[in-house]
Amino acid sequence: MSPELRERRKFRRYDFPSPLEYGLNLEVADEVFRAYTVNISSNGMCSYLEGPVKLGQKVTIKECVLPFLCGTAIVRWVNKLDKNTYMAGLESLTRARLTHRHPLS
Repeated sequence: MSPELRERRKFRRYDFPSPLEYGLNLEVADEVFRAYTVNISSNGMCSYLEGPVKLGQKVTIKECVLPFLCGTAIVRWVNKLDKNTYMAGLESLTRARLTHRHPLS
């Protein structure tokens, strides 16, 4: 990773490949899409998504391994990889967040 990108990041990233499910319509969450996390931070995640998303769109994370990842998130950046696959940065809008603590503190 370039030093410029590392300096812009506010939260440390952790590799965490894991499946999850998300919905696009917050009122009617009938359509659920699959996704796969690449990495996580205390503020969100980078994921491969199997359905369309747009910059600034809110999504609902339905099924996930870590509870703090579930809930509402906003798409902060997105790259379309092929017809139905996207890579996106999702910022958690849910209050519960992972906190970083030094093991000896």
